This record gives sequence, structure tokens and C-alpha cells, in this order.
Amino acid sequence: MRSRIELIWCVAMTLAATLVPRLAAGQALDIAGPGFEAGEREVKSVNVVNVSRHGAPRSSHEVNAAYAPLDWLKLAVHLDLENVADGAWQADHAALEFQVKVVEASAKGGVSLAWFTSIEVSTHKDTTNTLVFGPIASVQLGPATFTLNTYFGDTFGRNRSDGLAFQYGGQARVDIGGDVAVGIEAFGKLEDVAHPSPLDEQDHRLGPAMYLTIPPEGAVGHAFGIEAAMLFGLTEASPAVGFKLSAAVVY
Repeated sequence: MRSRIELIWCVAMTLAATLVPRLAAGQALDIAGPGFEAGEREVKSVNVVNVSRHGAPRSSHEVNAAYAPLDWLKLAVHLDLENVADGAWQADHAALEFQVKVVEASAKGGVSLAWFTSIEVSTHKDTTNTLVFGPIASVQLGPATFTLNTYFGDTFGRNRSDGLAFQYGGQARVDIGGDVAVGIEAFGKLEDVAHPSPLDEQDHRLGPAMYLTIPPEGAVGHAFGIEAAMLFGLTEASPAVGFKLSAAVVY
């Protein structure tokens, strides 16, 4: 098991190192699930490379470390780096996250619900601070799982913007056996909910994804996962295509 996980980790890091320099503003696109257990720890890296319609490609990289001290509370910190690929990179922000479990599905499936709150602190003169909050919902029906993240964002401090932003991330995922799943992911954002810009000026993306999960042997060990997605821009303001590669260890 250990050698298998190490091999997959090396493959994931090699792919990330290959994609990013070649494709060298994007946000780290990730779908958070509402499920966790007390004592659970997770380390995750989310890497996105966006190929623009009207400019140089840009990349976004997020490193996240999480811990659940209680069965209903999960804490996390993350650091977001932008544009590492072209050398003009910047540390965009650091964040402290809180996830509170509201409803938990049974072992046979059903509905899970959690509340997410994040305080993002600017780490660059051109960025701002943001309070992000909203529900995380998931429905499991047999081998299929549907997850939706709907967040609002309120900026404060330097470079703040008026209005309340809204962003979403959705995932439809089906296990096909052998620790492999396939699915579709969608992401989008409105800069100001009260005064939305025309559709062509909004960022909306959709595309296929694949997931590989290596569970621990018995009840001991580390669960390792890789997620890969290709996201196509649905509007003129969206990147033409985005490539996402994530790797995570849960223990």
C-alpha cells in the first residue's frame, strides 16, 4: 500500500510540474465536502492553470491543511499563490477556515449539510481581505454523489469592493469501481449580487473530472486521493480552458 501511494504521489507531482510551466487570473477551484470525523487530518494541494482567451496563461496554487478536533467542527488553514508558472508570482492571501457539520447522512447515503466560514487575509498590496461564508450540501444516492458549495464573499480593508460577491462550485460524481470515479464539475462567480454584470462578463466554467482514491488497509493508514479536471469557459470573460490537478492525504 505504501509503495503504491508513493508512486501515485510522484505521478501527481510530475504531472503538476509538467502542466504548469507549459501552460504557465485564476483562483484555486476546489469542491469541499461536508463529511469528516473527529481526529481526522488532511493535507491538500490544488493547482489550476487557466488558458486565457485574450492574454497569457495564468496559474493558481493552494496548499491546505485541515484538522477536525470534534465530530462537528473542522478547522483549516490555507495559503494561495498566484502565477507561479510565469515567474511573476505572488502570495495572494492566507486563510483560516471553519466548517460546522449540521446534518450527516447515514451509512446508506442521504443528505449531508455543513456551514463554511473563511477569513482570507491579504498578503499582497494588490489584493484584499475577504470574509467567505455559506452552506456545503451533498446528496449520496448509491454510487452517485452530488455536492454543491454556495459561498458569499464580503471584502474589507485595503482594495475592498462594494457589494456582496457570490461564487459556486458543483460536482456530480459516480463511483465506477476500482477506487475510481468520474464526474462533472462546474464553477462560477458574480462580483456583486445586487448589481450583477452581463452574462458575458461573468466567469462560469464546466467540464469533466476523474477521481482516484486509495483507501487505507483496514482501519489503519492514509487515504490518498488525486483529482483531475478540464474546465471549459462558458462565457467570453471565462478562461478558454482550465486544467486542475489536486492531491490530498487524509489520515
